[in-house]
Parts: sequence; C-alpha cells; structure tokens
Amino acid sequence: MVDINVNKNQGLISAIKTKLGAENINTSNITWNVWTKILEQVKNENEQNKAEGKELIYHKGSNASGSGKDNFVVFQGVIKFSQTLWNNICKLAKGEPLNESPTANPNQTGNVEGNPNDIALQNRTNTLKAINVIQSNIAKLELPSNVDKSKINEVMAELSKNGLTLPQQSVSVGDMTTSLLVDLLTKLMPNASEEEINYYAIKNASNFVPDDTIGARKCSELANNDDLIRGMTRGEVVEIVPTPPTQEVQAPQQVPLEQLKANVEKAVTILKAELKNFTEDDLCDLAMTDSDREKILSFLDNITYDDDPTGAAKAVNNGIVFSTYCQKSDNVANVVALLMHEANHCIRHSQWGMERLNSKEEEWTCESLAMLTVAKLIEKGKLQGYENYQRYSVPVTEYLKNRELLSTDMNDWLTRNYSELPNYAVYNYIENRWEARENPRE
Repeated sequence: MVDINVNKNQGLISAIKTKLGAENINTSNITWNVWTKILEQVKNENEQNKAEGKELIYHKGSNASGSGKDNFVVFQGVIKFSQTLWNNICKLAKGEPLNESPTANPNQTGNVEGNPNDIALQNRTNTLKAINVIQSNIAKLELPSNVDKSKINEVMAELSKNGLTLPQQSVSVGDMTTSLLVDLLTKLMPNASEEEINYYAIKNASNFVPDDTIGARKCSELANNDDLIRGMTRGEVVEIVPTPPTQEVQAPQQVPLEQLKANVEKAVTILKAELKNFTEDDLCDLAMTDSDREKILSFLDNITYDDDPTGAAKAVNNGIVFSTYCQKSDNVANVVALLMHEANHCIRHSQWGMERLNSKEEEWTCESLAMLTVAKLIEKGKLQGYENYQRYSVPVTEYLKNRELLSTDMNDWLTRNYSELPNYAVYNYIENRWEARENPRE
C-alpha cells in the first residue's frame, strides 16, 4: 500500500500532487484531461474498496468536474492507495500509457486512444491549433489589470523557442490551449497563485474554443461561468476536521441515531413553541416576516436524517436533513442555530429552487438569523444554561445590542468557510440562468 498524507485544508488532487512531487515527478504540465483520468482511477479503487468493505479513500462525490466541496471529499490524515493504483497515477502524470486491455474493436485501425503514433500526430495538430487560438485572441485575453499584455508575444516566442512538451495521451484543443495559457500566465504573473493562474487559463480558453472541451467539461458550459471555473481550479475542498491542540482527529465521529433524534426533537420543540410566541418587535429584531415564520414552522415539521460525513445539517427542498456526524448535538443552543440556519436556506429554496447559485449574501443571512434567534431565546430565558453560548468571538446575546459586532463576526466566518462563493447570486431572466456577481446591481 502507498500512504498519501492529507494535510489540513488540503484536497485529494493537492495531496496527490505533493506525493508525486516527493517522487520527483513534475506535475506542472498535467492537464485537466489527465487529472480527470487520475480521478477515474481513484474512483474505481474507491468503489472496489466499498464493495469489499475496506477503508474508503474519499467519502463523498465522484464528479471530477463538479463542485469541489461535494466531490472527492477526503479527511485530514492518511489515505491509502494500492500499489497498482499509485503506479497508474504515476504513469498518467508522466504521460505514459496505461497497460490496459484495449476496449475497442481489435480489427479497428487508427484508434487515437491506443495508437501512440496517432496520439502524437493528433496532439501535435491540437498544439498548433492552440497556439493559433491564443495568438488570434491576444487582444481578447481577460487578465488582471496589472498584467503587461505587451509582453505576451515575447513570452509566446520564448516558449516556442524552448520547445513545447507534447503529452503522450490524447488531449483536446481546449486542454492544450489551457495548458499553454498556464505556461504563458506563469511567466506573465510570477506572483500569482497556482489557483489564480489556472482560473484565468480556463476562463480564457473556454471563451476561445467554445465548441471544444477542457477536462470533462464542455467549454460552452464553462464560458463566463465563474462558479464552475472556480470549482475546477480548486480541484476539491477538504472537509475540515477540527483538530484539538493535543490530538489529531482523523475523521468526525458518528452520533447514535436515536441519541441525535432525541437531541434534535428537544431543540425543535423549544424553537417551535417560542417562534409562535414571538412578538412583532421580536420579528423585527430578526428581520423576519410573519410569512417567514410560518414557513420555518412548516420546515421544522420535516426533519430527516442521513449519514453524510461532510456536514452537520443541510436544507433539502422544504426540509432539513441532520447527519449522524453532527457534532455537539447535545448542545440545544447549537442545534437551534443549525435549525434556523438551514430553515432560512429552505426559504430560498421555496422562492428560487434548489438549482440556484449559493452566495456569501445567502450564507450571511442564514447564519446571522441563527445567531440572533439563539440570542433571543437566551434573553427570554428559554434556553437556560446557555447564557454564554458563543460560536464566534462573544456570547451571542451581544449581537442583539451590537449589530456592527455581528457583521464583523459574520464576515470573518464567511472568509474562513465560504471564500470561494460569489458575493451575490442573481437570476438573469433574459439568458435564463443564474449569475455570480460582486454587486447585485451590476
């Protein structure tokens, strides 16, 4: 077996990169197409482990091009690959073909995936096309304002002079354009992070070759869709497991279902009773309408449970789902906060549907409502023994008196947990799609 270390805040792709680097394998030229194939290998072994009752590599999601927050989710600690899997990953990373039985018709000729000569010819053609695409669209490149575009032709000439390394596995024009843009932008943006360079490379490549693909994604899907592009550049986001100073936690612990149900039902009983008794002034303090209150009460009647290890609770359509991995469920104030947070997501579901984009604005609204509701119940003496309950810097009752403090703590919370989300999500009725925006009135 091969041990792969996953550090805090590190994702699966990043952990594999680190391991490859430790074995002196260059990862800078690995295209999205190759990463997709690597993740497919990991997926196959994970499914085999699951079928055989062995330890899983990752715990949620298998869509290489989907949201990193929901796919190939790994826990901090050590994950194990079979030697065969690791050998295949190393071969793919180095551009070497895998020793797999061909799936195509053995009498068929000219199979690009199986014939090294055809692959080399196709990749040479796609590389020339990618160079032409970039040179033809230099004026249209979308880059940070501080990038000196006048140096682009000079850098392109330098890259061509030094020679371009052609991958040994078939890649699309979109992949090759992205790869060349990464090389170009690495020179033009020496102080930029790898994520930022990948973001601008994919963003521009998807606009330049809309009929092609990058990785498993159609460029037409990626074009001008920052949410999808950011998801690809992140690779994946690790579920952060809180680690006490004296003890490293490998994974969250499950709570017995009956115990969790009892804790949640206790919180629901208190919350429903007090919501019904809230005065107009109480609702005003929470920026809640009578209609919102009635909706929340209905959502509290629709509580279900699952074994999702990646979160404590979530809103699904018109109900709230608690995970048996929910920590601190014996803390009534904590469960009330989770209920109110997810109930507010349910309100958004009822207004806009499950397919809308999430945003910092929505998370801010949900969490601030949760904190203010808990504060109200403590102030009224309905959550006794939780006078000093705090999720952030101070007891939550302080937020009723100091909204500026609430805003500061919410913004800090967003920065720690939801930095990848857009500030706002706005529905474009003309183009019939959701858009990520920095300002709702853009």
